[in-house]
Amino acid sequence: MARARRGRVRAIPRDGYRSTAEHRVAEALKTAGVPVIYEKHRLPYTHPATNHHYTPDFVLPNGIAIEVKGFLLMDSRKTLLLVREQHPDLDLRLVINKLTARVQGLKKLNLAQWCDKFGFAWAVGAVPLDWLKERPKAKRVKAIEAFVR
Repeated sequence: MARARRGRVRAIPRDGYRSTAEHRVAEALKTAGVPVIYEKHRLPYTHPATNHHYTPDFVLPNGIAIEVKGFLLMDSRKTLLLVREQHPDLDLRLVINKLTARVQGLKKLNLAQWCDKFGFAWAVGAVPLDWLKERPKAKRVKAIEAFVR
């Protein structure tokens, strides 16, 4: 176990993933026969007055970018909103670890409610089969292919 901030103990991620939730989603994708492409795509975005890069956790073969979240910190909220604003053709969706996952600084909203409020598609626990079966859309695939490392 590794120590996290504030003395909390967090599990060490497996197989190169940053979290147990990401590992679980990767395993589910493998089980579904979907190639697992983990954090391969870097998308540049501008945080007012500074340049940054955002790396989605997974990108499905149909061009859907997946971000796995157990909770949502303020910086992550800003990043997701800025990336979507600056890359409108990117289809960015969230897989939430638990339905009760919280959003830092917004006591009245859980993560699912935040996604609904800001128009992000979301699922709990795993990538839904219908996301995996969606046909590739040219704009979506082109948007993500432009940013392969």
